[in-house]
Amino acid sequence: MFLELSDLLVNNIESKGYLSFDVEELLGIENPTARKLRLLLEKWRGIEKSDTLKRSCGFIAGRIPLSWEDKSVSGTLKVIERAAEELKKKGIIAGYQMSSEGKVSQTEIEFIFKEAKKESRSTGHEDLQITGVKYKGRKK
Repeated sequence: MFLELSDLLVNNIESKGYLSFDVEELLGIENPTARKLRLLLEKWRGIEKSDTLKRSCGFIAGRIPLSWEDKSVSGTLKVIERAAEELKKKGIIAGYQMSSEGKVSQTEIEFIFKEAKKESRSTGHEDLQITGVKYKGRKK
């Protein structure tokens, strides 16, 4: 049995692996910034497998995307904080802490989780066995 994969799928698997999300949980998050932040946190936790994640707010703003110009930084920080607060109320994160050692634009946020993601998450495909792969569109 062969499984034929498109270049797009092969590139995605090679660069990121497979991520799955609980659609009902995402739809239950009303704030669109909090929803995007939830996706980012899931991705980063999958990579770091830690009880906490610390990122600069400027980095997060660039990924969501939110404005990070000099005149909008304080407003953007409030948007990120409201998103983190919603995730906390929903029980997605245990807490968060914002800190700055200098300029407001250097503010960092640390997300605290109830438990580390040390175990791999079940995708329902654990028993799938691929015995061969035929690449479509590129030679390997």
